[in-house]
Amino acid sequence: MLKSDDDIRKESNSTQIPMSDAQRDIINRAIANEGKVSRVDYEQSWMNFRSCIMNRGRTDPKPTAYGGFYAVPSMNEEGMSKTQDEKLVNDLNFCSISENTNTDQLYRTQESNPELSTDSDQLLVNCLIQKKVAPTSYTKEQFSKDWSSGSAPAFFSSAEAQECFTLYQYGVANTQDADSYWKPLG
Repeated sequence: MLKSDDDIRKESNSTQIPMSDAQRDIINRAIANEGKVSRVDYEQSWMNFRSCIMNRGRTDPKPTAYGGFYAVPSMNEEGMSKTQDEKLVNDLNFCSISENTNTDQLYRTQESNPELSTDSDQLLVNCLIQKKVAPTSYTKEQFSKDWSSGSAPAFFSSAEAQECFTLYQYGVANTQDADSYWKPLG
């Protein structure tokens, strides 16, 4: 059974959201394994996140999966009041931080950015080019322009591009699959 927000905060004597025991165990196993998070532990951290969200009265937020990496699915918040939306944001933050943020970051880094580049836009552009969804002439400046324009190129919706966006944690909804959006209230 997952602990309540208040119980976890009391145990840590903090107002910040601490890691759950489950996530701490995963991190400790990674430390003992030369800093590597196992695939099993990565999967478990996402299961723990899902359980946390469902224990807060939400429906199962079945994460989207592209290329072996997960992301919280795009949401359909239709019919939610401002209070419900704020509570959802708080629940997502709490469950993410306590159950899988650190594990997710470590796993993504070891699998997709072992050189530890800090240029996430360039990493994403390289992925789009490697997946052959963007031309080899595509630049991070062009990506930045496309990203901020509000009118994304059609290739952003391709499965290959979605894999890159998921891998590097850019929140781009695949609008062609709007029926699969998560409805937190059911």
